[in-house]
Amino acid sequence: MLLYQTALYLAVEKGNLEMVKLLLTNEKIDVNIVCTLNKKKEGKKKIIEMTPIQLALYNNNEKIVHLFLSNNYSALSHKVDVNLMATEVFIEDDIDA
Repeated sequence: MLLYQTALYLAVEKGNLEMVKLLLTNEKIDVNIVCTLNKKKEGKKKIIEMTPIQLALYNNNEKIVHLFLSNNYSALSHKVDVNLMATEVFIEDDIDA
């Protein structure tokens, strides 16, 4: 399994509201970094790419989504790119060339 995840992505994944709050106070944080997770299951590879806010939406974590868009982080809210697409791809492991 190959991972590319930021600290913010991991905090969102764990639902750690306090850590998300702390990380969002950093003016240099890039909330639009697309994180990658590769999983292998039943002969298929699953590649998932999404941003931390997309993960919060996917997990129905309204509190964390609200943090991303709240006035408390107004400098951040205009940086959130809601037009980025999340992707989920399945690949067969045994592909004949």
